[in-house]
Amino acid sequence: MFLITGSTGLLGGHVLYALLQKHERVAALKRPSAKTDTLREIFSYYTNDPDQLMERIDWRTGDMLDKESLVQAMEGISGVINCAAIVSFNPRDRKNLIANNVEGTRNLAEAIRRQEDEKTLRREGEKTLLIHVSSTSALGDGSGDDPKSLIDEDTPRDPNRRHTGYSVSKYESEQVLREMGLNVVILNPGIILGPGQWEKGSSQLFIKAWQGLKYYPYGGTGYVDVRNVAGIITEIINQLSVVGYHETQSSALPVFSSSSLTVLPSTLLEERFCLVGANLRYREFFNLVTDEFGKPNPHIYAGKFLSGLAWRADALRARITGRYPLLTRETAEAAQRISFYSADKIRKALDYRFRPVEETIEWVAACYRRFVEL
Repeated sequence: MFLITGSTGLLGGHVLYALLQKHERVAALKRPSAKTDTLREIFSYYTNDPDQLMERIDWRTGDMLDKESLVQAMEGISGVINCAAIVSFNPRDRKNLIANNVEGTRNLAEAIRRQEDEKTLRREGEKTLLIHVSSTSALGDGSGDDPKSLIDEDTPRDPNRRHTGYSVSKYESEQVLREMGLNVVILNPGIILGPGQWEKGSSQLFIKAWQGLKYYPYGGTGYVDVRNVAGIITEIINQLSVVGYHETQSSALPVFSSSSLTVLPSTLLEERFCLVGANLRYREFFNLVTDEFGKPNPHIYAGKFLSGLAWRADALRARITGRYPLLTRETAEAAQRISFYSADKIRKALDYRFRPVEETIEWVAACYRRFVEL
């Protein structure tokens, strides 16, 4: 059985849906206080019967910062998809963000290692597959002003650049996994576009566009449909599970044994893959979203000065309303850079095609209209 961490978040919810299309039951980790309303909402964008899917989830109670809870959650698990991470671009959160994300990753890796070491509970040589969802922010740095320059998995990080706390946490988490020597595949998605969890993360981009946008910054970045990320995860599982299935009463579950690992595709295991379906300047992206909503396009260029005013104003509004700020000093600075990416490696490894970004925006916008009308 597969275990998904971060299952009540945007990405985790869509990945959970994708796995439930392939397996009768899937395990999902959640904190004792976590609510599942967002997950049910995400399921409702795919099916008219989300409750039927909810009933097929094997809930495991735990916390990424609680080692023993992760060890207990690993019982009967043959593969883990790690979608859990704290996301913040507020400089005040920097220290705790890095510590928590890296520690959570290390705890999960140690729980997997401990499970593998307990030979009395597992067949000799059996391994656990870990698919770790990182971020393009953990990759290297381009020049920041050349749209023709593409960042890929081998681009070095600039030691003189002050990276965001989130970027550092994702980069250092990857280093932890490499040091642990696990059977891991690392995925580095760009900005993930998908419906759900509207008040946090990338979903706020659609709220801003719905409310109306006047300003656009200089830079640009890479985007990916959440269904592509989920689809790539399920395809990797399929490719790495072609040898050695065993039957249970309800479903076929993959077994990763030492003998089968010798024939696994070398282009997948212990590799990292950039997942970006489209590179767009921010003005291009917002024009597509506002066009979809029938709203005016942003028309005022926001250079460094206006961007500085904007993040300070948004931070004040967030403090007053209690919501998560979309703009911070870190995001404003990043918005002045062009960071475009190459996904050639995953395209070649899986012979994969990403969805057109226009199709993605149309889908997410339609889901948001439905959400607003509820």
